Parts: sequence; C-alpha cells; structure tokens
Amino acid sequence: MRISSLVLLLLSSSLNAEESLSGVLIYGGTPAGIAAAIAAAKDGESVTLVEPTSRIGGLVTNGLSHTDFRTFEGLNGAFLDFTKRVEQHYAKTYGKSSQQVMDSFRGTFGEPGVNLAVFQAMLAEQKSIRVVTGLRLVGHLGETLLGKFKIDELDFVDAKGKAFSFRAKVFIDATYEGDLMAVAGVPWVAGREGKAKYGESLAPDQPDSELQAYNFRWIMTRDEKNRVTPKEPASYSREDFLPVLEILKAKYVGAQAKLGKKLSPIAKDLSAIYFHISEKILDRQASDGSELTKDEKDEIRKLSPPSADPKA
Repeated sequence: MRISSLVLLLLSSSLNAEESLSGVLIYGGTPAGIAAAIAAAKDGESVTLVEPTSRIGGLVTNGLSHTDFRTFEGLNGAFLDFTKRVEQHYAKTYGKSSQQVMDSFRGTFGEPGVNLAVFQAMLAEQKSIRVVTGLRLVGHLGETLLGKFKIDELDFVDAKGKAFSFRAKVFIDATYEGDLMAVAGVPWVAGREGKAKYGESLAPDQPDSELQAYNFRWIMTRDEKNRVTPKEPASYSREDFLPVLEILKAKYVGAQAKLGKKLSPIAKDLSAIYFHISEKILDRQASDGSELTKDEKDEIRKLSPPSADPKA
C-alpha cells in the first residue's frame, strides 16, 4: 500500500505579491510537515506551516515515543537530524553515560515534551518559517487554467470561529488524513492497490479496502509531577471504545496460556502486546543480514514488562 502524508498539490503563477503570500504553505504540523517546512526554507522559500491543533509534531509529540523503524542505518535526512538532537538533549541534561541516554535508543525513543522542544528548535533556526497553530481548514479559492485547477488561497477558522486566509505559490498537504486533498477535490484512493498496479511484491493480488491500524497513543509514568490529566472531549462516548477492552482481555488471556504463569497487575492488559512486539523485534535481522547487537537487544527487552518476558 502506498501511503503519502506529504502531497504536493497545485502551483499558481498568477498571484500578486502581498503580505499574506508565502512561497510554500503547509497544512499539518506533523513530522512530515515539519520536514517539508525546513527543506523549503533551506531552499530559500518563505514558509507558512499551519497546524489545526495547538501542538505541532503529530504523534511524535503526543504519545508515539516508541518510533517504528527497521535499522539505524536506514535513518537519514530530517529524521536523523531530529534523533541526534534528542539524544544530545538527554546527554546534556543527564550525562553521556546516563540511563536516560540509553533509554532514548539513539534518540529514537524520546519523551513527547522533549520531542516537541527539539522540533520547535529546528523550526526556529529557519527564520523564513512562520508557524501558526489552532487553525482548521474550511475552504479554498482557486482557478482553472488549461483544464487544471490551481489553488490560490486557503481559508481557516480558529476555535472561536474567526476567519483567516493565506495565499501561497505552492501548497502541501502534510496531514495524516489528507484534509487538504479532500477540501481541494484531489482524487484519492483508500485501501491497498493490487500487485500489478506498482509491481510491489508484497501487495495483495487484487486491490481491497484494507487500511493500516489507526490507534491512540499515550505515555504512562509513575512520576506524579510528570503527569498530565487528559481532558474529556465534548464528543467523547465511552461506548465507542468498549470493544477495545475485549481485545485487550483476549490478548492477556492468550499471553497467560503461552507463558504458563500469571502476569503482574501492572502488566495485566498491555504486557501481552508488548511481549509480542519485543519478541518479533528480537527475532528480526538488520537489512544487511547482520544480527542486532547485544546492547540493542537489551534495550528492546526493556520495553517489555519483566513478568511478560520468560527470559527476564
């Protein structure tokens, strides 16, 4: 399945210079949006980065601190720069040989607050980037030239309903859901393409409507000073999430049977899932065929609750 959260939309060469005009406007302050903003700024463009929530960084600054990746050798570009800065933060704060540096797994496992600070610093270094948060996309203006529609302006509203408009020469959709593409009427496909479409060996033979899992992420801590109580959204309905409890319960029972012993209360619901993930990672090889090092395996094992790992 080909998924791109960074979609270059449409160019407009007929815009007049004005105060609200940017070279590039990016909707979505996700890691992809931040990387695009920095790349455009380094190319000499003026950039407006618009994030609909109050916090940039997407999953990486809102709970996804266990980054999915295959090998360290595969990290490059903006993400490699980001991970190095995260590791440097822990080294500077706690010492190069500290447990915090080890736990950061070369900067790929950073706390949400640390990740946010690093992203903010990376953006602040590029003086031509303007970051605007709390604006939701509601519409656009454009024109059709030679049979092709070109976006000239995007319209937004804040939480109080106040309207804002921004113009740009290039527009980029860096949202997770493709919100700008939807508003602009850009053709899109949901699901997986068949193997013949792009010649992907691991694609299904026939196209289907299967989608990647869409999850909520959160971080747990025993440090009361480091806790933030989540606020219940106005539209929250507990009934919508009750089936998840049954899934967790089934995983827990399966893990008990597999390990032949009772799991600790702390690990009750999630240990089976963590153990499964850790087991899979420990069994994998690097892309060059070499095994993971002992230190790397030890770091990964720390992700599983001790009671869930039979080797602990």
